[in-house]
Amino acid sequence: MDSRKWKTGCLSALLALSMSLSMLPAPVLAAETTGPDNTTAAAITAETPAATEAAVTDDTSENTLLPSGEQEADVAGANTIAKADTAEEDLSGEEAEIPEPVDIALFNETINKSYTLTSNRTISGDLLISADVDLAGYTLTVTGNLQHTNGNIRFNNGTLSIDGDYIERSTEVENGEYKDSWGKLYFENAGDSMIVNGDFIAKSCVFGWLMAGKLEVKGDLTDYTGNTIYADYNTESTHVTTFSGTGKQVVDLKNDHCFHIIHTVNTNVQFKKIGFETMDQNVTLTGDVSDMPDKLDLNGKTLTVNGNVTKHGSSDLHLAKGTLHITGNFQHENGNIYYEEGSLKIDGSYIERSTEVENGSYKDSWGKLYFENEKDSMVVGGDFIAQSCTFGWLKAGTLECKGNVTDYTGNTIYADYNTESTHVTIFSGTGTQVVDLQKDHCFHIIHTP
Repeated sequence: MDSRKWKTGCLSALLALSMSLSMLPAPVLAAETTGPDNTTAAAITAETPAATEAAVTDDTSENTLLPSGEQEADVAGANTIAKADTAEEDLSGEEAEIPEPVDIALFNETINKSYTLTSNRTISGDLLISADVDLAGYTLTVTGNLQHTNGNIRFNNGTLSIDGDYIERSTEVENGEYKDSWGKLYFENAGDSMIVNGDFIAKSCVFGWLMAGKLEVKGDLTDYTGNTIYADYNTESTHVTTFSGTGKQVVDLKNDHCFHIIHTVNTNVQFKKIGFETMDQNVTLTGDVSDMPDKLDLNGKTLTVNGNVTKHGSSDLHLAKGTLHITGNFQHENGNIYYEEGSLKIDGSYIERSTEVENGSYKDSWGKLYFENEKDSMVVGGDFIAQSCTFGWLKAGTLECKGNVTDYTGNTIYADYNTESTHVTIFSGTGTQVVDLQKDHCFHIIHTP
């Protein structure tokens, strides 16, 4: 065949293919819509809903801080490598960086034998701990990062102060991730203190001991295994964690363990999951919360969340004469809420249903509201949307709604089982409010001021 005819034929075929492709309809991107309940799910419409979703030697002791070597340490390089995180999906579209093993020669100092402080010490630069350390009531200051790969750190009323990051994980990599640390922090006494001016990164395979004392963090905190931040095993714990940074701090507990008590000197703290057991002062968090997996007792204090909150976990929430104030929406998928003379205030909408979809409809929630006392109070500034498979308990207290009320299953608004109920529902919106009880259950008393 003539080569010119062959080239002409190919060009013609390519041109025809290009024209046919240009006539195909462009893919339709799902637009984010906001429904009457201020969520982005299309639940209220007729459309099918989408799932929501330096060497230092102590001459008075046999213990020695061992230098890393005679070569000059690349401190900047050590900081960069030590802080590298476990590879995760990069949402920017770029390939996620695979972590590399950390060269221990880059650390300014190492402790690889059992060491007990006999005076206050300062380590200039980065420190690697791979053996037992006892602060014995003294202060150990690290001006760089501290990487803790093995051994127990016991405070014994001493202080560990880190100007950089605390990194509790191995320097070795396996299957594209840093291996777990065998290190453990022992907070046992009221005078035990740890101050981290940078980030707190934990990836340990042994449980921490947060029984007393205090931990102060000024950067982000991430616990990948859920073993270091683990105070929920002992109800007698008095340990307090304080977040005192000057910018936004993100707390990410990857597993369902928690702090005991937290303080927020910095009000720009985001908990991806609310993970603390109780409160001894008011706490303010900023940013959306994806879950409340642990039992939480407000203990008469006020917890303010400036954002949306979703409760997936089946554990209970005890307001206990306290106030939970959510400035966004509250999605209640699971677990009981006990008011106990406390108050739940939601500026947005209350949505009691699952974020999962089955057969074109949202699945039911397993959540339940317990109104049992006259002082129990719930105020919803937006819509009240209920789709629960468990019966609510509206025996006393007040529910105030400023938007529409819809109960799809008839199980939440269900006061007609108890003739002794004194529960009151108040409709106080400024515009038209629509109440749709789709089953034959009812309120006990309503007020329409």
